[in-house]
Amino acid sequence: MTDFDYSEYSIETLQNAIARCEDEIRDTESRCKSYLKKIKKPRGYSALKLDYFATYILHSITMLKHLKQEIAECEEEIKKR
Repeated sequence: MTDFDYSEYSIETLQNAIARCEDEIRDTESRCKSYLKKIKKPRGYSALKLDYFATYILHSITMLKHLKQEIAECEEEIKKR
């Protein structure tokens, strides 16, 4: 996200972006925990569904990293002002 110009946006907009990212992080972490429980106790789930859960968890790691990076960049821009 280094090529994105956060200076175009107001502080309020950046704070809203941070809040949305934090909400998304909480939701994603919660969903990953739920899926991990289902993988550990796979009763009633097909192998395909369990693979879906595992894939979601793996891709969530990257998504969480990007969300945290976006928060850091927004906070850095707010500190500049």
